Amino acid sequence: MLWGKIRDLSNYEKLREINIIIDKDIVKELSSDSSIKYLYLAKGEVYTYFSVVWNKLYTRKLINNVLFKSLPTKDVAQDLEYNSRVYQQTTKAILCTSRLYYYIQRPSSFQHQGISLRWINVVQATYLCLCDIPKSNKKYRSYCLRFLYHMMYGRCYWSRNTSYHQAALDNQKHYLKCTIKEFVSNLHIPIIVKIGLIILNYIPLLSICWISTLEWIVRLKNRI
Repeated sequence: MLWGKIRDLSNYEKLREINIIIDKDIVKELSSDSSIKYLYLAKGEVYTYFSVVWNKLYTRKLINNVLFKSLPTKDVAQDLEYNSRVYQQTTKAILCTSRLYYYIQRPSSFQHQGISLRWINVVQATYLCLCDIPKSNKKYRSYCLRFLYHMMYGRCYWSRNTSYHQAALDNQKHYLKCTIKEFVSNLHIPIIVKIGLIILNYIPLLSICWISTLEWIVRLKNRI
């Protein structure tokens, strides 16, 4: 699988932080484990780099039997679910800095929309990703579980002043019930991470305080 730089957004500094690209002229190889880890644990634009399909070239042999699913979430996060299954089958991914092709940004695309029911339902799509990972592969499932728990409290926080907040709370309640036992028992998730994510999901006030504090720190840094 070959990943090329498609758009000129100068995101190399962010990628360098997680040791993916050290220099613009260097091609980096990634294992299946690294690909899945960054798919679920990378942040911001780096997460987008790993989750989408439009910046990758897949070998026919790799995806011959991997088809896009018609998700009950109306195809929300379809790329994420697809790549999660592909990454489990690949042995190596290569990142390069060449522009392999170009794409058009559409203002009407899901990526450019604000808070909506589709945006809330990314939580459900993430749970479907978890269902696609064999229960015996506890390491890969730990990555997805952490992403799911981040997603749940984040959706609840950002939708708190909208008409979609109840939908976010309903999703959170349902998927916490479905996954909490596995989340607590998974030994690949650090204890401190477990405690933090459980608190943020079960005590909404602390979640609001935590994210508000992070926002304040970011604003403060931008002023300096």
